[in-house]
Amino acid sequence: ATQEPADAANAGISATIISACPTRIFLPDAEALVPEVAQHYQTFGLSQTELSIIANAQAKQDYYYRSSQGRRLFSLDVGPVALSFCGFSTPKHQQYLDQVTQKVPARHHAAAILKYNRLD
Repeated sequence: ATQEPADAANAGISATIISACPTRIFLPDAEALVPEVAQHYQTFGLSQTELSIIANAQAKQDYYYRSSQGRRLFSLDVGPVALSFCGFSTPKHQQYLDQVTQKVPARHHAAAILKYNRLD
């Protein structure tokens, strides 16, 4: 799994990823139509229409599913509590999580994340 199409497209195992992972979920990417970025998506067979879908999708809400079964943009309708966990993905968040795991007992990790997100 990666959030960067360039990482997957440029990986030494990109052919394996393409053949062994028939189901793919693409995250919204406002830069998907930029030619330098689009070429990486096209490595995975995405069309110009699909790139437009990804470019216009809502971050942390919409996801583009593509498999032999079909293709579809879908949304996860999650509330603020669930989003505080599944959307906790920036480098700043990771630094905070590193501190929490070092200083806070495991049974209080969720409470610490909720407090950080002002949901305590």
